[in-house]
Amino acid sequence: MNLLHTTDLHGDLAGLEAAADLAAASAPCILAVSGDIVEWPMRCLEKDEWMPCMDTLFKISDRLAASGATLAATSGNHDAWASAGRVPWFGLLRPGFAADALQPARSSHEVQIGDGLAIVTCFPWRNDSGPSALSAVTDFAEAGRMLREPFPESPWIWLYHSAPGGTPVGVGAANDEANAIMEVAAAYRPSIVLCGHVHGSPWLDGGAPFWTDPRSGALFSNPGRRQTGICLSSIEIGTGTEPPVCNWRPNL
Repeated sequence: MNLLHTTDLHGDLAGLEAAADLAAASAPCILAVSGDIVEWPMRCLEKDEWMPCMDTLFKISDRLAASGATLAATSGNHDAWASAGRVPWFGLLRPGFAADALQPARSSHEVQIGDGLAIVTCFPWRNDSGPSALSAVTDFAEAGRMLREPFPESPWIWLYHSAPGGTPVGVGAANDEANAIMEVAAAYRPSIVLCGHVHGSPWLDGGAPFWTDPRSGALFSNPGRRQTGICLSSIEIGTGTEPPVCNWRPNL
């Protein structure tokens, strides 16, 4: 099962289209975008400039579905700020179906990729931290666990915008809300956590685009972002106990 991961587009629709072209050529696969799809200057609030990004997402979702691929996306801080809460940020996009990722019960989905089945859980951006963040993240994880229960061997993929601080994928991050994902992952043990938010982490001392959490066993991915454009991670999910095969493209 092939998984392509990008993050922190910040309005780079050409980069998103390029990632979608690769996903279509790699189908069947999942193209995951882990937040900050739009940029947030104040003018977004005045001109609703987040709308072209949403239109592009829906069109790409349709195009990928026709090729046998699936687009999964969740919100980041720029998405929440730019839309002032007016956009129902979608956890999974495909023709005829759009789930409201702001509701835990509707944030996890079964995704058929070729002959394989994956469970995808999308965690929306939250501005709070501490115990309230931990409680909210747990609610979303629990909803995903219930969906996955009949399919214990299927990979469980999480989309969560903030890379956890103090790890190779989150060098430079210091965010209680981001670190909540570590506690919840240790309890629920997802297969893969796709994050972002910390653009330069893969290039900093001690940083990397991939990291396996020893507590949860989950593979964390943060492809980062360059000023010149988006980056892409490719993860080939094996069967049984085979470890994922990971590749990183720092320039798409």
